[in-house]
Amino acid sequence: MLIVGAIVYTNIGFAQLAEHTGIYIGSDRIVELNGNGNIRIVNSWNFLNSSSQRTGDKIYIACDQYGYPIKNMDIAIRALKKVNEHWDYDLLFRNCHEFTAGCITNIFTNEYNYFITINELIKEKLQFSWKKFKINKLSHSDDLWVTNFFSSIKMTMTMMKHNADSKSIKSIFKISGLRDVIKTVPDSQKELLDYYKDLIKHYWKTRSIN
Repeated sequence: MLIVGAIVYTNIGFAQLAEHTGIYIGSDRIVELNGNGNIRIVNSWNFLNSSSQRTGDKIYIACDQYGYPIKNMDIAIRALKKVNEHWDYDLLFRNCHEFTAGCITNIFTNEYNYFITINELIKEKLQFSWKKFKINKLSHSDDLWVTNFFSSIKMTMTMMKHNADSKSIKSIFKISGLRDVIKTVPDSQKELLDYYKDLIKHYWKTRSIN
């Protein structure tokens, strides 16, 4: 079951008393704002272990009242569009929770700076609970393909933003390298590819997800 655009968190810090949030985009990849102020795509291992403060060993996913992951295509697009940006990071006032809330609301300067406020934000949208999330690890070759795939997706979205009226989506796929990546898709990632084809078409048609 694909859950692209879902909200995830793990415990961090001394005695795991703090939390780190991000946006799951499929195939063991999460978009996060790290402590250096960089918005990046990481795998689950890095989400849990990429700094001395990352002391969590479990990832949790926001689910609705029926136990199904809350997911939203626009949340995934907003997260991907922010990849490679740098923020003036502040632990209390410009942090991962503010980034995650921005992906949900499309307002990236907001007051959702604490995990409790993220919970309140999600509750405004839908009754929910956090459930432990088991991510399926990829083989080395599939992992490399996914890395190349998301890199070309980011390039594709950047080109769409600047060339939306002058280039066809097929020519953008070619120039961004996405077409060549698609040709080598492993069997295990065909569902992810189909989902992102629809996501990119959705973005191309609306071009209103700022």
